[in-house]
Amino acid sequence: MCGNLVSDSYNTFKATITVTPKEDETDGSRVVWTVEYEKVRHDIGDPMWIIDILINYLKETDEYLCM
Repeated sequence: MCGNLVSDSYNTFKATITVTPKEDETDGSRVVWTVEYEKVRHDIGDPMWIIDILINYLKETDEYLCM
């Protein structure tokens, strides 16, 4: 997917991050990542690259919040 637009490979693409505080603990949260997509063609690979983007985004957000 390097250098290509998402719209070149996928008709639809939606990534959602849901964070919910843990009920049974005073510290921490549960995170659920959901990625929904429809490929333009069957030979397009699954968008596994989104995992790295989401991890980096969350790390940067965590660093910002801990300042």
